[in-house]
Formats: sequence, C-alpha cells, structure tokens
Amino acid sequence: LYITPADVPSLQAKVSLPEFAAVWDDVQNWCGTSACMALRYVVTGNAAHCASAIAAAIADLDAAPIEEDIKVLGRAHHNGAIVYDWCFGEMTGTQRNQLLAHLSWQAYANTSQAVVGHSQGWMMYAKLPAAIAIYDEDPSLYDRLMPFFVDETVRARNFLYPGEMDTRMHQDAVPDAD
Repeated sequence: LYITPADVPSLQAKVSLPEFAAVWDDVQNWCGTSACMALRYVVTGNAAHCASAIAAAIADLDAAPIEEDIKVLGRAHHNGAIVYDWCFGEMTGTQRNQLLAHLSWQAYANTSQAVVGHSQGWMMYAKLPAAIAIYDEDPSLYDRLMPFFVDETVRARNFLYPGEMDTRMHQDAVPDAD
C-alpha cells in the first residue's frame, strides 16, 4: 500500500538529506499516528516502531465509532490499512486477526450517492486502502468495492470532470433553478 520494498532504500536515503530533515524530525518526534509509527519502522527497520504502530492501530479501530464518519472511522481504517500492510511481518496471529476483523468489516457502500457525499470519501479514503491491504487474506472487500468503484464512481466522474463540475458538493447543496 503506497510503497513497495523497492522504495525503501530510496526513502532511507532521502531522510538523511537536508531538505527532508524537518519532515523526518516531525515524523520521528511529533507525529503520533499509527501510520507515522509504521513509517518509522519502514525507514529504520526498528521493530519497536511496528509494535507501537500495531498497538495504536488496534486501539484506534477499537475506539472508533461504528458509523459512516469518514473523519473518525475512515482515518482509523486508513491508518490501520497502512499498519497492516507495512508491519504485517511483525504482527502476531492475534494482532493480525484483530486488524483483519476491523478492516474487513463490510460497511457502507451507498450507491445512491456514488459521487457526492460521504460514500465517495469513505470508499476512496478508508475502504479501498483497507481492501488492498488485506486482499491476500480476505479478497471479499476488494471484490465488493471494485464493481461499485468502476460502475458508479468512475463512470460518473468521467461525465462530471470534463464539465468542470465539483464532486464534493452534496446533493442538497445544489441551488434551485429559478
């Protein structure tokens, strides 16, 4: 998810460059998300960072409300997907099962708002990364989301984008034609 093993040497080299020093300092010292912890592991190889990332991802997913709130549950799913993918080899079977249970949760795919509203953000930001991360263990989420993505979202975007229309607008925010 986002990086491959071939990208790691380049990432490791970049963090020592002066132009990346401030960002790497932030990742190491200030960023407390499970995804940042996983990135520290990828760059340094220190398994303690993975242990922290896994514990934080599980705690975030356990605490996230079960609702279609992209800002809370979506962020937890997105970061959990990153941790699942990047720290997979460092997880115990129990941890893997806990994350898999959270990430494979077959939630919300509202086709009535395939382009506007929260369903697009939910799918693109939370569920699709989770589906990709867990595909080898559970392809059912990916298999469910891709037809929705291709048949509903892509088709609608191919119509809207050439017309320079905004897909972030909610249906009820469209002005009345007077």
